[in-house]
Amino acid sequence: MEFQQDNNKMSPCQQGDDGFWKLLTSKNIELFNHTPNSPDLTPVDFWLFPQLKSQLAGMKADTENEVKTAVQGFGADIMKERVYSPMAKWHKRMAKWHKRMAKWHKRMAKYVDVHSN
Repeated sequence: MEFQQDNNKMSPCQQGDDGFWKLLTSKNIELFNHTPNSPDLTPVDFWLFPQLKSQLAGMKADTENEVKTAVQGFGADIMKERVYSPMAKWHKRMAKWHKRMAKWHKRMAKYVDVHSN
């Protein structure tokens, strides 16, 4: 299990807070440090984590693998919804645009000598 924290100086979960850090390290929870209030965390904090929390709410897991499987399934759903589906729609729009441009080029070729210098 991994625990991500933001190194915020106002956070009570600093390394000096012996109780919290001792608990995490005693449970073999790996800690990752990064810059305080990192802007890189904002999209995840405000978009992905709340969705993940609601997806996993009420889930009863007996093993870490069950949690991993649930999170991976959630990740696959997000990729389909947020990446693959929009890309497929974009591809269809571009294919239609390409057909329109081919028709336009064919019509314009009648009026413009494309081979002259």
